[in-house]
Amino acid sequence: MLERWNTAIDLIEKNLDGEIDVAALARAALTSEYHFRRMFSSLAGMPLSEYVRRRRMSVAAAAVVAGEPLIDVAVRYGYGSTDAFRRAFVSVHGMTPDEARRPGAILSSRRACGCASRSKGAPPCATASSTSTRSASSARAPAFHWSTGDRTPT
Repeated sequence: MLERWNTAIDLIEKNLDGEIDVAALARAALTSEYHFRRMFSSLAGMPLSEYVRRRRMSVAAAAVVAGEPLIDVAVRYGYGSTDAFRRAFVSVHGMTPDEARRPGAILSSRRACGCASRSKGAPPCATASSTSTRSASSARAPAFHWSTGDRTPT
């Protein structure tokens, strides 16, 4: 069963720069959309929408650090303006895109989901407490797989 959930996570990762079809994710996990969302929240410690938003912002941060034009990155990841993208970037990474482009800047993901209070042995949060986005390949790696909870790139 967890292999099916990993397939759903892989679908999310492949479609971060497009629309996420929750019905397709649910089909991949062999469940209904309703149960997929509930189980995802339970396993990841945050709603699906928050997970997708944070993953998109992690990948977008790698593009920002690589020097891509801000408007291109904002549009690619679903933001209608650079102002909206900047606000979201600051809420996730704690600094503006311009600050992130400075040499030596280290981006961190804020732990808004409360995973720091999780009990020992619980699945890890889908976001890392400190995520370096200096390379696009590390930002494209999925946050984790359900079967082990280990951070494993695909």
